[in-house]
Amino acid sequence: KIEEIGLKSDEHVAILLPKGWEQVVSVLGSGYAGVSYLPLSIGYPQKRIDYLLKEANVKVVLGSAETFEIFNSDVEYKIDIKEFVDINRNIKKYDIKAKEESLAYTIFTSGSTGQSKGVMISHKNIYNTVMDINRRFKVDNKDIIFNISELNFDLSVYDIYGGLAAGATIIIPKEEKKLDPSHWLKLINKEGVSIWNSVPSFMQLFNNEVEQKNTTFPSSLRLVLMSGDVIPLELVRQIEKVSNGCEIISLGGATEASIWSIYYPLSELESDKKSIPYGYPLANQEIYIVDEALNPKPAFVHGEICIKGVGIAQGYYKDKLKTEKQFVRDSKSGEVIYKTGDIGFFNSKGYIEIVGRMDDQVKIRGFRIELGEIETQLSNIDEIKESVVLAKEDGNGNKALVAYV
Repeated sequence: KIEEIGLKSDEHVAILLPKGWEQVVSVLGSGYAGVSYLPLSIGYPQKRIDYLLKEANVKVVLGSAETFEIFNSDVEYKIDIKEFVDINRNIKKYDIKAKEESLAYTIFTSGSTGQSKGVMISHKNIYNTVMDINRRFKVDNKDIIFNISELNFDLSVYDIYGGLAAGATIIIPKEEKKLDPSHWLKLINKEGVSIWNSVPSFMQLFNNEVEQKNTTFPSSLRLVLMSGDVIPLELVRQIEKVSNGCEIISLGGATEASIWSIYYPLSELESDKKSIPYGYPLANQEIYIVDEALNPKPAFVHGEICIKGVGIAQGYYKDKLKTEKQFVRDSKSGEVIYKTGDIGFFNSKGYIEIVGRMDDQVKIRGFRIELGEIETQLSNIDEIKESVVLAKEDGNGNKALVAYV
């Protein structure tokens, strides 16, 4: 159907669906048709959806009759995925139109100027990351991956592309129970899930559920991947007590570097550590600590963390100025370097420690939030003259946004 409409390779189809197999079908269908997908959350307000559809010049939305009833966006084509999938009929073989340099997806992240940035990731970018993870952690067709992340969060990219590339099974919780830890535990036990991939806060909820039930992690769970936010040391200790010896990995990087660029096996964590190290670069990716002129900093000296390699995004969608600011050319190699805005240093063991940010960006449950974007939106309200937005932590380390107006 997408091919019949005649979209070009640099155009987007939006995916507006609840959690379920329809999301996976939509992602794969976009790749087969040679176009990129724009993931949208059904939790977004109508105004946000309309804004993103306009920003990405979307003509086609993949959804369902139910979502189209709720969200009445003005687009040329609305495709009900369920009308095109019938497991009882033979489906003809399609040639995959996407090439390795083709745009695979665009995810919009928060922007400091009040405008979101659309990060453009190619199939080559994805392939480098997911295949390295699969090789490194021996993911194969016997594995069963728990897809807990939202489609508009790039951890889902590994679940879908990484899982299917290995021939693994993907288990997806129901939309109405996607935030219910008791449902997670039942589903993981029932399906024999072997790989967990989420932000630390979701793992904390799951671990709490396990402890409250006075049980342990299912014996099938062999690998826990956590990323997207700071991993509390106490959480690692809690997991170790109830996990039956599963491997725990910290992953990091940026949306602009294709899910992850760096990893740290938590089995290497020294007992006297007060925080989780950032870690070591993944395959075909290089991590630098530099000054303002991009000159390397010596070990132990703080500087900006920059990433270079196959995972680097194509830039920000139709935003040349922001792209040129964050994606700069290495004067020696000519390769593109992404400036993350994170501050860190190399320690004596050769891995990176992260110590903060160069701006006011924060992360809440894995989502990057520019406080300036929220302040800009608040300033558009006539009754508000000035505002300050801060990220505050409660006693359990959970972050929430607080606005002072």
